[in-house]
Amino acid sequence: MLLTGTTLIGSPAAAAAPVTIAYAQRTQAWQLVLTNGDVVEVPEALAKVPKDAVNAGVRAPFLVSGDGKHFLYFRKSDGLFVERTLNGKERVVPRRLTAYTIYEEWPMVSDDGSYVVTSTSAPGVGIFADLRTGKVLPPPGHTDAWSFLGFSSDGKRLLLAEDERLTVFSVAGMR
Repeated sequence: MLLTGTTLIGSPAAAAAPVTIAYAQRTQAWQLVLTNGDVVEVPEALAKVPKDAVNAGVRAPFLVSGDGKHFLYFRKSDGLFVERTLNGKERVVPRRLTAYTIYEEWPMVSDDGSYVVTSTSAPGVGIFADLRTGKVLPPPGHTDAWSFLGFSSDGKRLLLAEDERLTVFSVAGMR
């Protein structure tokens, strides 16, 4: 079944346990396996890196936020990295993150689906995008020497390393 044709609201008895994404799997295309057992095809998600890209033919990343409400993928039609919810429309993360950067930049999503950060093959954080506002934020401390290590469970802080120093940054202070 296609994502746009799936009704995800259950009966009143099931209202206590909303349907979320349990995990993603790739067969010929990407699929979402939901917590109620349904499988939803995501035909618009790129499964392999395009033939004219640097890392042609390797598996394209597909991310699911820790809360199971958001999923992110590279779109087949134009190679842009997009975010969706089960009942939502695609939203482009940043335009410079494309299928041609796969395995040059590694995207990671916060557990609540609010932020995407990319690590890069070069030193530093590549992109830090606030998905709620659609803005790409400047590097923390206004330097690109940081290496991204992870998000706090509430998505409000980043753990970054520079040389041998670990620092926790507040996302609110970066806006």
